[in-house]
Amino acid sequence: MIEFGSFNEAVDTFFSSMEEQKQELKAHQQETQALKKIEAIRGDHESRLKGLEETKDVSIRKAELIEENLELVIIFPFSFSFSFLFFWLKGAD
Repeated sequence: MIEFGSFNEAVDTFFSSMEEQKQELKAHQQETQALKKIEAIRGDHESRLKGLEETKDVSIRKAELIEENLELVIIFPFSFSFSFLFFWLKGAD
């Protein structure tokens, strides 16, 4: 038990202690909120990173398919253009 010299000293100590507890609680709540925000940001970044990695994988696969079929990629547009031109020229006669 703590003894005080006067009632005013006891009340002052009590309210000082209460104020200190309020400040500690507020600091703890702010820290908890900051940690939640950090976790939310981390989750968002991980989600974005996963999406970018998936996009990268798809792009790499597309590039591989283009390289594997390079002859078709180069020849087909010209072939299509010539057959379309031939169709119009033949139709004009």
